[in-house]
Amino acid sequence: MKFVHFHRRSISTFAILAFTVLLCFWANQSPAAANPGAEKNPSSLAAGGDDEVPGFIEEEAPAPAVKKGKKFPWLIVGAAVVIGAAAVYFLVLKKTKNELTVTLGEGCTGTPAATAKYKKDEVVNYSYSTQAGWGDLQVKLDGVTVAATGTVTMDKAHTLDVSATYGAIVNITSSPAGAKIYDNNSDSGKTTPATFTYTSAGTHTFLLRLCGYQDYSKTQSVVVGQTYDINATMVAGILDNFLVPASCWSPYVASAWTVSGGLYKCTATQRDWDFSYYNSVFGSTKFTVEVKMRRTDGSKYNSTSILLTDGTNLSNYKGYLFNYTASGSYSVWKVSGNWIADTGSSNSIKSWSSSSRINKGLNSWNTMKIVRSGSNYSYYINDSLLTSFSNANYDVRVVVLTFYNGNSQSKMEYDYVKLSPGATAGLMPPDTIPASIPVPGQKHSGIK
Repeated sequence: MKFVHFHRRSISTFAILAFTVLLCFWANQSPAAANPGAEKNPSSLAAGGDDEVPGFIEEEAPAPAVKKGKKFPWLIVGAAVVIGAAAVYFLVLKKTKNELTVTLGEGCTGTPAATAKYKKDEVVNYSYSTQAGWGDLQVKLDGVTVAATGTVTMDKAHTLDVSATYGAIVNITSSPAGAKIYDNNSDSGKTTPATFTYTSAGTHTFLLRLCGYQDYSKTQSVVVGQTYDINATMVAGILDNFLVPASCWSPYVASAWTVSGGLYKCTATQRDWDFSYYNSVFGSTKFTVEVKMRRTDGSKYNSTSILLTDGTNLSNYKGYLFNYTASGSYSVWKVSGNWIADTGSSNSIKSWSSSSRINKGLNSWNTMKIVRSGSNYSYYINDSLLTSFSNANYDVRVVVLTFYNGNSQSKMEYDYVKLSPGATAGLMPPDTIPASIPVPGQKHSGIK
C-alpha cells in the first residue's frame, strides 16, 4: 500500500508542476508582428521621387499574406487547471477513508457500537462484553473469530460482528490456569479460564484436570438467566478416579491400557513387567501415595506393585519397589537399571513375607499406601502398616503403576490413585508392624 501511495503523490506532484510550467510558458508568448505593407519598387526609389521614369511601367505589387498570430491555448490550459485542482484536492484536501461495519447483537455491549468511516491506516480499538444473563460472546473480524478486545487497522473496509447467547452462564477459572475442563465427564474442549452457556436449566459436574495437580470437581445446578462463577485452586499432587480418560498417564503399551466404568484397566500379554507412569515429577520430599487395585486374571503369585522412581525415563532409573500378591505376600526392593528391559540391580529391603492384612485371591481389592518423609518410608496395605525403613540412596519423585505378568495373560484394574503433598501418616513404632512369615521358594515379582 505504501508503494501505491508514493506513486499517487508523485503523479499528483508532477501534474501540479506540469500545470505551472505550461501556464508560465503560454502566458509569456507575444502576438505575431503586424504586416508592414507593400515595399516600393527599388527603381522608383532610385529615381528620387514620384516622377515617372520614361519607359518604366510601374506594376502594383500583390499584397503580401498576413501572418496570423498564434491563439492562446485555452483548452490545454483549462485541462491543466482541472488536473492540477484534482491533484491538489486528492493529495491535500481529501483523505481516503475506509468503513468499519459494526453489527452489535442483542445482549452485547462495547465500542465501537455503530458503523463509521475512519482515515486510511488508522488503528481502531474495540472492546466488547455481555450483559447479565448473556454469555458465549463471539467477536468476528471479517468473519474470523478474534479476542473480545483488540485493534483493527483500517487499511481497507472491515466488518465486526458481535453476538451472544441468552441462557445460564457458568464462568470457570483455576489457579494455575490451563486446566482441562470436563462437563459431566465429557471433554468440553476448553481449558480454564472458560465460559459455558446453557439454554435450559440443569445440573452439571465440572472436572478440572491439570497434570501435576489433583483433579478438581464441582457440581453446579444452573437456571437460565443466572450467572455462576467457579474458581478452583488446584492442589499439587494426584487425585484421579478414572472417570475421564487417563490423560496424565503414560502407559508402556498404550493399546493395553484403557479407562472404562471408573477404572483404569490393563490387559497384558507380553512377558515380564507392564506399567504406566504419571507424567509429572513432584518437588516435595514429603508425600503420601495411595492406590486401590486388584488383579482379575493371571497368576496370584505374581507381583502387583507401585514403583517410586527418580524420573520418568524408565530405561535408566533408580527407585523403590513396593509389592504384594493375591496369595497374601508382600516385599520392598531397592532397584535400578532398565525397567522396560527388566535388567539392572535389585536389593531386598524387606524380603517376601506373608500378611493377613492382604485380601487374598483374584478380583480382591487391596489399597496400597506409601508415605515418604525425607529418607523415611512407611508401607501400608488396607491402612495397616506392613513395614518401615530409612534409605537415602535415591530421591524418588515419580509414581509408576506396574505389575509382573510372567508367561501368562494378566489383567489389572485400578480404582483410584492419590498423591498428597506432606507425610499424612508418619512412621509407626516397629512393634506395631504385623508379624510376617517368610514364604520361601516362591518367585513373586520376576526380580532376580
